[in-house]
Formats: sequence, structure tokens, C-alpha cells
Amino acid sequence: MIAYLLAISMASTAHADDFIGELSASRSNLVRQEWGELTDNLKAARSSAAQLDAIGRPELLARTWLYEGVAAWVQDGPDQAERHELAMEAWRQGFIIHSALQWDRSLLNDHTAESLFILLGKEVGDRAQVSAQVPDATGAAELWVDGVRVRHGAMVPEGLHLAQVRCPDNSIHGRWTHFDRKMKWLKLCPGGVDTTVMVAEEAPTDWFSLDPLLTADGPPPTPDVPQPALELAATRAPVHEPPAVTWSGGSLPLGVGAGLLGLAAGGMAYWTHHQRQAFMDPENPNIESEADVDAMAASVNRSANVATALGASAAGMAGLALYFRF
Repeated sequence: MIAYLLAISMASTAHADDFIGELSASRSNLVRQEWGELTDNLKAARSSAAQLDAIGRPELLARTWLYEGVAAWVQDGPDQAERHELAMEAWRQGFIIHSALQWDRSLLNDHTAESLFILLGKEVGDRAQVSAQVPDATGAAELWVDGVRVRHGAMVPEGLHLAQVRCPDNSIHGRWTHFDRKMKWLKLCPGGVDTTVMVAEEAPTDWFSLDPLLTADGPPPTPDVPQPALELAATRAPVHEPPAVTWSGGSLPLGVGAGLLGLAAGGMAYWTHHQRQAFMDPENPNIESEADVDAMAASVNRSANVATALGASAAGMAGLALYFRF
């Protein structure tokens, strides 16, 4: 049961892990000047972003273009003007995704590049707007562009955007678009959307709050799992049970230890899941700067590593318990 819960917790955040891992790898490639690997990881990160199982954070989505621009600026080549133009185009796209994108001096401490970057941000702020094509009726679906909730009449800067839909079944589906063609938002939901449903607006969720775990009602109930029907003893033929196998002296403590480690692994996986959701939540009030993003990313990775280590230890100890039992 513990292994099942652990697997469900990890599987529900698979795409977020892919995106974060590829973004982190891209930064490492940039620092080491591994240009081919950088191109591959940036492409993979953007592909993963369209498959995120959480609403994308705009500052993280925009970083892929910040890194691409820095790479174009610093690479050696015969045509410096062309490379700088490529850098500028990438930074413009970054500002289209996230108007508050910040320069990273740890990647490039270049006054000329930083000044140009700031000017490009102002330029994009004055860029022409296009309709996000949000339908008037969206039922229980939520529509998001670049990590920002949008409603009917919303306008966005010209350029590439990540459009995401949180469907009525709470699944999330997305795609990159310029909004230059007809955008069939609700078609992104595989099960369709009943646009006649009226949904009241809810207050933003505080993913860091522990209140649900500390209330008298306890944590949220786990989903009911159908149990196989049990036959009445009277309808069954007599069964001669084999002698019970007893636990040896060393296997019982190992079994108990494995159970405790498994519980700890499940608890840590549950906590890691909520940390990841908080990390990807674009309305999280606890993330206000790039430094906050980096700190939370490190915290999520540490929690995931601890959960994995505990799960592996529990499995190993359970194996030993079974070995000594028999």
C-alpha cells in the first residue's frame, strides 16, 4: 500500500520533474559552454512545459529564453552582430512570457548586455496586443496563458505563449501558440467541457498551509479502492491450512523497521508532492523573486532525494525480513 501511494505521488508530478530537470540542466550547460547539449535541453524543456501537469510559472518558462539569449551573446563566431541579434530576439520572447524577467549576473556580468536586456523589456511592454481568444463561456474549465489566469476579452503581447487549460476533471493540458490562428481552447480537454455549468470564483489556495493536516478531521481521505467480494465461509469447501510460518527472532524487528521506513517514505513523498505543487503554483505568494524560485527548487529536490532514499531503505529492509523469515 505504501509503495502504491509513493508511486502515485511521484507519477502525478512526472512532467513537472522533467521540466525542472531540463531547465536546471540547461543552466549547467550554459555555465560549461556545452552549446549542443544546451540547445537540446532548452528544446526538451519547452516541450515538457506544454505537457506540464501543473500551471507553469512564468519566470521559469521565460528562463529558457534568457539562457538562449545569453548563449548567443557569449558564443564565439565571425558575425557578432548576427549573434547579438539572436540574443535580443530570445530576450524579447522571454519578456513576452514574463514581463518581470530579471537579468542574471551570475551567468553574464556584462553591462552592455544587461542594459540592452532592460531596454528590450521596456520595448516589449509597448508591443502590440492580440486577443487570447478566450470564449465567453468556459464552464468549469480554467484558462491560463504563461501562468496567468485569463478570462473573456484578455489580451496578450504579440509572440509565442503557453496556453494551458485546467479541465473540469482537474487535469491540465497545454500547447504553445501565437494566437494567430483560431484557438479552440476547450478542445484541449479530452473529455470536453460543459459550458452551461456556472462555477463560483474561489480564493487562491495556500499550498504551504498545514491547516488541513492539523484539523480535527485529519488529513484528506484517500480514494476508496474497490475490494474484491468475499465469499461466505459456509459456501466454500473445507480447506486444510498449512502450518503457519512463524517469524524468526531477527525477521520481526526487520519487518517492523521496514514498515516504519515505508511510512516515513510515504509521508515524505506526500510532502514532496505538495512542495512541487506549490513550486509550480503561479499564484503562490511566498515566491516573489528569482532567489525564492531557486531556494524552493533546491528544497523540492532535497525532499525528493530523501523520499527516494527512505523508500529504497524500506524495500531493502523488507527483503532482509523475508529472507530471515524463511
